[in-house]
Amino acid sequence: MTKHKGLTMFIVPMDATGVVVRGLRQISGEAEFNEVFFDQVVLDQEAVVGGIGNGWGTALTVLMYERLTRTASSSGADVVGPDALAVGSDWNYLISFLPGLKSAGGTEQILRNTIGERVLGLPAEPRLDKGVPFSELRAKEREAVAR
Repeated sequence: MTKHKGLTMFIVPMDATGVVVRGLRQISGEAEFNEVFFDQVVLDQEAVVGGIGNGWGTALTVLMYERLTRTASSSGADVVGPDALAVGSDWNYLISFLPGLKSAGGTEQILRNTIGERVLGLPAEPRLDKGVPFSELRAKEREAVAR
């Protein structure tokens, strides 16, 4: 059984009962990223995206699209100089917003591992949980502690 078998993706309405959203304030002062908690959220069958058990494939498709859109406008920028830091300038806002975008398409370490393993054919990093489905990880942890 593969690790990702059985995962299902859902579209969850942000105003559904049991959804709690907490904004994460960035250095720019904006709160464009959030922590989202699900507390006894109930969804209809229509909320499933990509079919039951196909969540991993659906997630990869979404990630690839996000990574593509994040890298497609990064072809370069005009040189502005110190005026870029002027309070209220568009550049000032963008510069303070950039640290959050670093993680929006996936962390650099994950992307480097993906390129190394899938593009360059390098050996994968050793992982003790490799091949163990997510649904069985807690049981495996309890077994290891009991020994």
